[in-house]
Amino acid sequence: MTNPRDVIVGVDLGGTSMRALVVDADYQVLGEDKQPTNPKEKPVKLIADLANVVEQAVERAGLKMKEVRAVSIGAPGAVDSERGIVFEAPNIRWRDVRLGAKLRKTLQVPVLVENDVNVGVVGEHVLGAGRGTKELVGALLWSATSARRSKPDTRARCSKS
Repeated sequence: MTNPRDVIVGVDLGGTSMRALVVDADYQVLGEDKQPTNPKEKPVKLIADLANVVEQAVERAGLKMKEVRAVSIGAPGAVDSERGIVFEAPNIRWRDVRLGAKLRKTLQVPVLVENDVNVGVVGEHVLGAGRGTKELVGALLWSATSARRSKPDTRARCSKS
């Protein structure tokens, strides 16, 4: 049985969707939820949506928020991870949003905020294509046209050394 205090929630906040995964200390997924992101909404509404996606994932894991150790969010754009501030995220139209503090107040658990690409690279290093390597470098490739955007290519490419 998993000790509930060894449970964290990882959140990917994207321009088209937000997804929360509840994981235990062995990185086993216990619950998840995904909802669309409406980038036209004001930050207060998107933060309420983020809280909802986290709470739904925790409920699907059969847990309560008080049993969660922390929530970690990969947010787009320029982020001050020490203060939990998203300075600028053009794809969701955010500027100077105190995401960490606002979500911490709502969820009543510690909230960590980091740039989504950095979080993705760490995930690949620990659990993905970079597992077992000493070092890993990641890059986000994004292509766009005036009317249509393609999805970013965040696949890690590495060799074990």
